[in-house]
Amino acid sequence: MEELTALLGNVSIREELPDEYQKPLRTEFETVVGLKSLACIALAFDRRPMARIINTSIPILIHQVNNLYFAMHGEKAHRFDEEDLELANIHAIHAIPEDPRNVFEIDENVLVRTSLATSNMCTELINYIEFGVSEFRSKHHKTNKFQCAKVVKLMIKLKAMLTTIVTQLENIQETRHKLQETIDPSTLTTREKTQSSKKRRPR
Repeated sequence: MEELTALLGNVSIREELPDEYQKPLRTEFETVVGLKSLACIALAFDRRPMARIINTSIPILIHQVNNLYFAMHGEKAHRFDEEDLELANIHAIHAIPEDPRNVFEIDENVLVRTSLATSNMCTELINYIEFGVSEFRSKHHKTNKFQCAKVVKLMIKLKAMLTTIVTQLENIQETRHKLQETIDPSTLTTREKTQSSKKRRPR
């Protein structure tokens, strides 16, 4: 429990329901919550290297998101700040399943489901950021090519990081599937769904 509270910045655990996130960076906020919750579950399930890597990636993700939006909007850009991170930590601990006795209920299935959900969140964030940058370029490409080039460069850097997280999480899931005789279709990764769809496609 001490390690979990340290991972969450020493926020109070389970004391009360957290406030709703009210700022504009909702997709980014939900992704941070997903990553933080997965880091906690991995730690509780004794996957310490996984927990450490995920937790280390979160401040880097926040920094890159803030850099991208500052490059796009300057001083008017919305920022993910310390207050948002603290709220994300509280949301993350409330996302961990618990039994009627308020005891964390964590097993491998919880770890797998959370990994898949977090992977999907990261993919959604990639799509969201790509769309936002595309819209920005269409409006400013003719008037400020230098700014657009900088924005695209930052977007590619952020996308590469998120894609690495998605790939690692999907690799864990796919390795597990190779050892199973039967696979729950709801636990298939995006890559597995694509491959399965190709196999069923008539030739």
